[in-house]
Amino acid sequence: MIVLKNLAESFITSAIDASATQITIPADHSGKFPNLLEGDNFRCALVNPATEAVEFINVTARANNVLTVSRGEEGSAPLAFPVESRIHIRMTAKTWEEMAAECWLRPKDTSGDFVLPQYESADSFSLTGDFTSFFSVNRAVKTYPNKSVGFVESAVFVDGLTTVKVIEMTVPADLTHVEAGLDPDALAKRSLSNEELLGYMTPVPILEMEALEVDCGTLVSGTIKHPEAGKTYPDSTEFHFNLPDEITDFSITGQSFQMRMPVVTELESPKMIGPITCRAAQLSLILSDPSNAVSFAVRYVGVKAGVTLAFADTEAGYPGADVNADGAQLPATTAGLDNPTGKAFVSGITEFELVGGIIQLKDGTTESILKLAMLVAAGDVIITDQGECVVASVTSTGGTGIPVNIVPVMDAETSNGWTVTPTPPADGGYTPGFNAFAQLYDQSSFGHVWENYDGTTREGTLVITPPAGTEISGFSIRGYYGTSSAFYANNTAPRDVRLRGRNSGGEWVDICSASNLVWPASPAAEEDKWHDVLADNNVTYDQLEFYGTNVGGTSERFAVDGLKILFVTQAEYTTTLVEALPDIPTKAVKKSDLALKVGAGVTGEYLGPEIPLVWGTGSTNTDLNFISTDSLADKIFTQDGVHNDIEIDGVRHAVSGVSETSSGYSGILPDQGSYIHSDITYWATSPYDPFIRAVDTEGVDLFCSNEAGTGVADVAWFGSQFAEDTVVSGFYIQQAYGQLVGNNISEVMIQKSADGSTWEDVEQFTLTRDFGLYHFTLTTPDNSSYWRCLAKSNPDTNHGWVVAYFRWESVAEYITTATLEASLASAPAGTEIVKIPNRCITPLTIDTCILSGDALKYTCAKVPFSDPNIKRLSLSFSGDPSLRVKAAKIYTEEGA
Repeated sequence: MIVLKNLAESFITSAIDASATQITIPADHSGKFPNLLEGDNFRCALVNPATEAVEFINVTARANNVLTVSRGEEGSAPLAFPVESRIHIRMTAKTWEEMAAECWLRPKDTSGDFVLPQYESADSFSLTGDFTSFFSVNRAVKTYPNKSVGFVESAVFVDGLTTVKVIEMTVPADLTHVEAGLDPDALAKRSLSNEELLGYMTPVPILEMEALEVDCGTLVSGTIKHPEAGKTYPDSTEFHFNLPDEITDFSITGQSFQMRMPVVTELESPKMIGPITCRAAQLSLILSDPSNAVSFAVRYVGVKAGVTLAFADTEAGYPGADVNADGAQLPATTAGLDNPTGKAFVSGITEFELVGGIIQLKDGTTESILKLAMLVAAGDVIITDQGECVVASVTSTGGTGIPVNIVPVMDAETSNGWTVTPTPPADGGYTPGFNAFAQLYDQSSFGHVWENYDGTTREGTLVITPPAGTEISGFSIRGYYGTSSAFYANNTAPRDVRLRGRNSGGEWVDICSASNLVWPASPAAEEDKWHDVLADNNVTYDQLEFYGTNVGGTSERFAVDGLKILFVTQAEYTTTLVEALPDIPTKAVKKSDLALKVGAGVTGEYLGPEIPLVWGTGSTNTDLNFISTDSLADKIFTQDGVHNDIEIDGVRHAVSGVSETSSGYSGILPDQGSYIHSDITYWATSPYDPFIRAVDTEGVDLFCSNEAGTGVADVAWFGSQFAEDTVVSGFYIQQAYGQLVGNNISEVMIQKSADGSTWEDVEQFTLTRDFGLYHFTLTTPDNSSYWRCLAKSNPDTNHGWVVAYFRWESVAEYITTATLEASLASAPAGTEIVKIPNRCITPLTIDTCILSGDALKYTCAKVPFSDPNIKRLSLSFSGDPSLRVKAAKIYTEEGA
């Protein structure tokens, strides 16, 4: 089975030749890639950073950070790759092909990890969590390692476990994992009785008719019905009538028809018939003379149930959206999907899940009154596990919403039921941890702060044991405000902080955290830092851990002037419902306003959101030129497409064709230009520059500024002189590897120049002060002959700025010409607002909404497609940006 994971990217730590079948990545990167069970695989690309050569590989096993691979996949040649070559999962053509062939899915938890089953008996197994909707009745099931296949008879969720009972298979005692058929709503692939087969495979209609004598003949009226009770034909079903010449005035509307039969002779005129019912392909209306019988035939030419288009919860499935394991953040637009059968879509029913909006139900909730921890309004719709309800009124009781400190002033390690234990530095340079609570926020005495001052780790940890049952909402902190500028909070106070909790010595759980804190550079400017007060979700732990570090400050001390552990008295909202629910709910989600649309087009047509265009030069009233760093041709125009147009100042114009050229290079520039720099120290002179070395893993630092400490910002720089104007779209940077983190800085400015003397700011970036390799992208690519990276902050006192690795990145430029069907009145001035219009334009209507786990599952009304060329569909979702959409599908019907 193909197994995928978002953002699975790393680099190899050892060079490999063209025959190597094992690849090693950094140990701390192993979790970026999927875990593989027997028979699993995922496909990756290997990229040489120097040549940009690419080889596709297939990963068939992973033992921590060692990958077992097959080489030279999908027509690529096996190559040798140096250290630091990139490896990342790609959605290759073979991946799509294998996914399309997959017909089995595995249950996953909310983090996206596979859930492994427990053997219960030869016909049952269990899983932790609620998987009743996943193991729906009659869904196909496969167990491993015996690969036995059967079907779900029942699935029951009790006490945190889902117990699944199966039929027509055997669950092995050594059960390892389990899979279910791809589509839970499809007809179960199990043996059918003759009666079932007749109902599904013999769609000959039942005709109910009456015949009435009228002037000039006999009028026949009829209704077409499905042969199986309770079933109906789809609205778009076609029925063909083969009629003899004697039949006139035939008409059919939906599944009702009418016709007129002429008089043969007055004596042999048809008599009134009916009502009659006949299940047959032929029906004869008997005249008074049987020799004059008139016959007609009815043939069912129904619409076929088509493919199910499933849009992935991945960046490819929702381009431009913020995506994680929970789906895509609204607003989101899916990629377009083509019909793999090549047939036209005649209709589609959309289904999707929406994550977010969960409401905490508090004690006192009943069938008619909900006790909530969040405010809702009259008229709001809430979906519960007992059905849908509407809010009639809301009243608020209790809860100030104001965080208060719950730790008493401490004068010893254990005081007033609280115990505080610090983790001191190795050389013992510290003051007791309880000092963080000794005299809260006092600047009068050096002795009333908690600090570590070994000058190396510059961090501190406190383990705090509160009285049993203490509820926690968050924390606030104040930096140390000494009288010397070296000890102001901006130099000594934490840059990064974290509060965690645990019970009974178990694993630590994050409560709240913050990073890259900025503190005042003055002892008089007092400031409290409040972090993630959990007003709607207080927590209780029997141990807390506070951690802080001031790596990045210029002092060798880490100091905290005061620490508060906070508690918030929660408000409670009594919500009265318009109508009572059938039982007391245990889960509730607020139903949000949504705007849903479907895009429809021909195979390969762009069906995404609007794209702003940038005018190029030389446009005429017929041919319009645009420039971009991405190809636009296929987005503007598709042969025989439904949406071949662009919009200029709000007016759409049809496009008859496009042409496109490109220039430049995409990726790390193979020629990094001539190395230029500010003054550097004697031990880092040429050729030790950051443009010629690979990513540093040997602790060898390269560029090092001549200036140190506060003299680095706006003075130290390095860069490149190119032979001609060069487009730069971003850069890779690795700061001082193997040296003190004090050599690193936190801000740089990218600048350009036409002559190497006068420099212009392009964009400023924030760096992480560690030894990692980081990639940054300019908001807008730019073009110049000289480029440089200028320090905008300082390293630690007496430290120079050290950079081990740096590369400029570029992107190709496309010039796209769109030819209009009808000429404009004049050539555009280049100031008009021009764009590719939104291609998701057909509104969807929500039909049903139910609670599915912690998500809302929506089903939309069927939408018809009248254009016979519609073979590609996409979806767009707009609404509250705190919500995420996932598991989006379109159940389609195809033309005959």
